[in-house]
Amino acid sequence: MGKRERQDQGRFWVATSELPVGEARPFYSKVNHILDQKGFDAFVAELCRKFYADRMGRPSLTPAVYPRLMMIGYFEVIDSE
Repeated sequence: MGKRERQDQGRFWVATSELPVGEARPFYSKVNHILDQKGFDAFVAELCRKFYADRMGRPSLTPAVYPRLMMIGYFEVIDSE
């Protein structure tokens, strides 16, 4: 019953800038283009501004990302969040 050796667990956090970028599917590229043209991100950010703290912990997803993820789930028939 001695003290166990601790193993290095490695890094848990990976910055998104370090992840490989794959080719986008044309449908989603077009959806993003349309949403960008219409100012969707700024619109959703303004709607959600009152629900976000100025600074508290690690930054969350930007407000416009969640509806995009929900659309992908709907179009790809992913029935789980």
